[in-house]
Amino acid sequence: MYRLFPVISAKRELWAIISDEIDVAERKYRVKEKNLYSEENLKNIAKKRAKSHLNRCNIEFLERNLVGLNIIIGRLRQMEAKIIIVIPPFTKYYYNEFSDVYKQIMNDTLMDVSKNHKIIFKDYSEDKRFYENIDLFADSDHLNKSGRKLFTKILFEECIFDR
Repeated sequence: MYRLFPVISAKRELWAIISDEIDVAERKYRVKEKNLYSEENLKNIAKKRAKSHLNRCNIEFLERNLVGLNIIIGRLRQMEAKIIIVIPPFTKYYYNEFSDVYKQIMNDTLMDVSKNHKIIFKDYSEDKRFYENIDLFADSDHLNKSGRKLFTKILFEECIFDR
């Protein structure tokens, strides 16, 4: 389950995502304060990470994720939770490693899920507030503490209070 939905299946480790530091199962997590990489290093990291992520993607992987996503949405509906599908911001270096076809398939797929379930879908992958500002990232595809705080503020303003 972790491979399909790392945030959902993380259970207690989920708190590491929303707190600055937490001890989970005797492991310390710390959110990076800032980007420590040069622009050139960040480009290389983006290339490696995107390649790693793409190597796992195929039709079977997508279908399994869709089944799981639909189950999760159903359970959240039963709990009367507000459901929002979000693609987080990425650096331009990471985002540009993916083909336009791949990006369109992923976007269309998530848009279809959101329409079928009548839920909000927000794509921040190319958001100009983040896209070219490497100071908001810990690496090519993860926000650092400053970026996370800004993104949380934006999500609340645009998704939670603007419905």
